[in-house]
Amino acid sequence: YQRRYMGRKFIDDGDLLYSKGAIKDAITRFQFVLRKVPRDNFGPNLLLYRDMKVCLYLNISRCNRKLEEYGAAVEFASRALNLNPRHSDSYYTRSRAYYASNQHIAALKDALDARRFAHKPSSEIGRLLQRVYNECRSALKSGRLPASSAVEFSQLLDREKISLEETKL
Repeated sequence: YQRRYMGRKFIDDGDLLYSKGAIKDAITRFQFVLRKVPRDNFGPNLLLYRDMKVCLYLNISRCNRKLEEYGAAVEFASRALNLNPRHSDSYYTRSRAYYASNQHIAALKDALDARRFAHKPSSEIGRLLQRVYNECRSALKSGRLPASSAVEFSQLLDREKISLEETKL
């Protein structure tokens, strides 16, 4: 119990630091808690600790995106997905990192997965999906999208049967 309470306090501190713009200090708090989470993969608190790690990885990912360290942001969101591959917030967070680093096809794939795994329709996911979709279409029309990406984008649209109307939630 004591460990969970202290972890929660440090997470709350990290959230406060993030909201005040002290991003590097927030990362330090989140990483401190992450080091304290038990590594064993058994016991009655397995899901609790897994969910705590997912939360911490996503918080660190968001901080890295805010610092424009997109590779690290993608890496930490991917770690969260390794722990829980059906977690819509993890896909959403990674999609935003991909989008910020101009990897629009990867961002579109993750935004679609975020929508697929969301428990209920989310306007945030819908807005992100719309932005990424529009950016991909614009890049395709202007020729800024490499040929291989253009083919992948078209195949993705065909497979997902995406239209502008479907992306609005």
